[in-house]
Amino acid sequence: MPVMPTTFGRVRTALFTPGTEAARMRKAVAAGADVCIFDLEDSVPPARLAEARETVRGAIEELSGRAPIWVRVHPAASHDMPLDLTALPLDKIQGVVLPKAAQEDDVSACHAAIVAAQGSPHLSIIPIIESAVAVLNATEIARSTGVFCVALGRFDLSADLGI
Repeated sequence: MPVMPTTFGRVRTALFTPGTEAARMRKAVAAGADVCIFDLEDSVPPARLAEARETVRGAIEELSGRAPIWVRVHPAASHDMPLDLTALPLDKIQGVVLPKAAQEDDVSACHAAIVAAQGSPHLSIIPIIESAVAVLNATEIARSTGVFCVALGRFDLSADLGI
């Protein structure tokens, strides 16, 4: 498993910021969270996705090195995930957050897309467990190539479980 290049031993706080909000990304980096996550998925309306990719790219170029930055891309099943990765300066981020990871193949597809986008094969992947199927497959997801840690998407998981 790759070691994420950070100054901390574990992630205690992660601050999500919409990919359309450059000023909020700057504030997030200054806030002191263990990691800043710039979001290209849930917080971005489809009509603003191209704008968000450009905004996130610019923010990463400006803010890289000031705080650990991860980017939440679209799920592996989406045609947008490889486009998200291609739009990013992957050499300036520390991780890719992969939502709706339901099986090892989702992580493998993300890893392959990172490499295809000229990213390091050692770039950390953080899959989000958001369904009952993903819970059943959590061990294989966690053991997948490139996984730094696994996150739990409690709202989507609760909805999937009907609780």
